[in-house]
Amino acid sequence: DTWPSTIDIRFPDTVILGPSTQFNCVGVGDVNGDEKDDLVCQSLSFAGGKLENLHFLFLGKSAWPSVLDTGDADCTIINPAGYSANFTVSAERFLINGDQIGDLVFTDRGAGGHGKVYIIHGRNVFPPSLSIADFDTTITGKEGVFFGLEAFPLRDVAGQPGIVISSAGYPDSEAKLYFFKNSQLNATRVDSSQASFIIDLGVAQGAFFPTLSETGDLNLDGIGDLAVGIQDGAGAQSYREEVHLFSTHNIH
Repeated sequence: DTWPSTIDIRFPDTVILGPSTQFNCVGVGDVNGDEKDDLVCQSLSFAGGKLENLHFLFLGKSAWPSVLDTGDADCTIINPAGYSANFTVSAERFLINGDQIGDLVFTDRGAGGHGKVYIIHGRNVFPPSLSIADFDTTITGKEGVFFGLEAFPLRDVAGQPGIVISSAGYPDSEAKLYFFKNSQLNATRVDSSQASFIIDLGVAQGAFFPTLSETGDLNLDGIGDLAVGIQDGAGAQSYREEVHLFSTHNIH
């Protein structure tokens, strides 16, 4: 189809109704193997006298109805801690367990005192709901604070596909990047100390939240590279913002 020169936001193709004012959606790629990209919507709401953080998976379809409600979701993913505003789905595309169906990755910085990352493998058929007992892998931070700020897929971690997970730094606590091979993530429980490679980003003067971004192939070695935002005196030049570039081919 051809896009018009202007679009009236009053007349979208589909409206998804959320249960609360804090409701947003991100694309997660194809997580059920039907070659259609899928959508996860997050809701922070006050229900039944308590706050809830729920994620709703809507599988791609050839024809979307004009209106959808969260009750129409193909699967509801329940926050393992009950309520945590930090429990959120990654919008990156992950292929972790080797079946060529996209996987879902959730980060929850600060959970359990350090932070956790959860992996749900893609599958052809999703149940109506998934809770922590159904998650395939839990990666637990064992040091510092706010492990699980972000998670990114990488094509090469010590010669294999993998992921990188960032953690924040506070005074006397270093911000770090944790690199895992996909083959390390087949276990139900994984600790951050088991990472195949760790990069210390330094200690900032105050709270230090590194940011991750894929840059494409900057040095034409056939492998995508990684940019890491460094803030507030944690890098080589004190009190200056910096961006550190890492060629993932050299991460071993």
